[in-house]
Amino acid sequence: MFNGFKSSLIKLSGIYIHIPFCSKACHYCDFHFSTSKNNIKPMISAIIKELNNRKKEVNEPIQTIYFGGGTPSTLAPLFINNILQTILTKFTISNNVEITLEANPEDLSEKNLKSFYNMGINRLSIGVQALNDEVLKWMNRNHSSYQAITSIKLANEIGFKNISADFIYGTPEKVKRKWKEELKHLIALPIQHVSAYHLTIEPKTFFGKQLKKGFLKPLTQESSNSEYTELVEALNEKNIIQYEVSNFALDGFQSNHNMSYWQQKTYLGIGPSAHSYSGTKRRWNKPNNTFYIKSINNNEVYFESEKLSSLDNFNELIMVGLRTKKGFNYQQALSFLNKKQKQTFNNQLDLLNSDLMIERTGNYICMNEDKLILAEYATRELFILNK
Repeated sequence: MFNGFKSSLIKLSGIYIHIPFCSKACHYCDFHFSTSKNNIKPMISAIIKELNNRKKEVNEPIQTIYFGGGTPSTLAPLFINNILQTILTKFTISNNVEITLEANPEDLSEKNLKSFYNMGINRLSIGVQALNDEVLKWMNRNHSSYQAITSIKLANEIGFKNISADFIYGTPEKVKRKWKEELKHLIALPIQHVSAYHLTIEPKTFFGKQLKKGFLKPLTQESSNSEYTELVEALNEKNIIQYEVSNFALDGFQSNHNMSYWQQKTYLGIGPSAHSYSGTKRRWNKPNNTFYIKSINNNEVYFESEKLSSLDNFNELIMVGLRTKKGFNYQQALSFLNKKQKQTFNNQLDLLNSDLMIERTGNYICMNEDKLILAEYATRELFILNK
């Protein structure tokens, strides 16, 4: 079987498993998933087979395992355990491995939570999204605010001590969101981490179609920035401190898996639509469940890949680095550039510095703390597109 970049994947930080199933489609989501549960067993078998086929690509202990999707918790815990046990028995695992499961509140019954806990899941990323029932209904979520609160408290009681809540801000004014009240309820929960993302309206989603028809008007930038500021301030009260544009954590509870992405560490992506990164190449599985299962079973190629140029690596370093409070390594950035490109890069850095957008701490370039929300703008200014 063709393994893609087997020879170049020398060190690996983590394994990402894409579970491409959901109970229903949220109005904002454009990730790869299916609401049909007809091929769950063949999918799990294919994922396990891909893991077995690719284990030779890895010769370092696995630091993180992440079940994402889709909604992994929509499956019976037995299926998650089958995949997890394959990883734990076929790969060398770090003693302090972080094992994350993305989950929705409605799936987290006491029975399921105990199953996930007992199999070795030690971090939950729970899709709360809002703590207002009208907002949840508008998003087409499958749970209530009561279920979200109860699931987090129950997870904590069962023994989970690393719980992250996903939250969405920047919803249109017509939703009539009681933002400060939601934040008050959020910080009262036994959580150690929050991932907060601005509502992004993608063209192929329900919201995207509503926007195109003129039925939806996005929140103004001023109002979005105000919600973001209030979010940061509320989380600071609980010492849940921002470490990346959209991520906040108590000290010691940063997401190790996501940090590996932002630090350009290598990782293995398993399942339809999953991406892998070797440091010199990127590879992605095609986002089609039926095709993925068939190709895996027939030992056919089910992915595409590309070799990354020095400029690709530079641009990615800037893109992921500026999102974090630590920033990116200046000397590492220079190592990817020729003389002309270095001059262009330094000129742009000077401009951003004069605008009080960025600062230098030791050998790292980062956004000024009150400008982190503008990381995307700064990234565009520093991107180098011409060789």
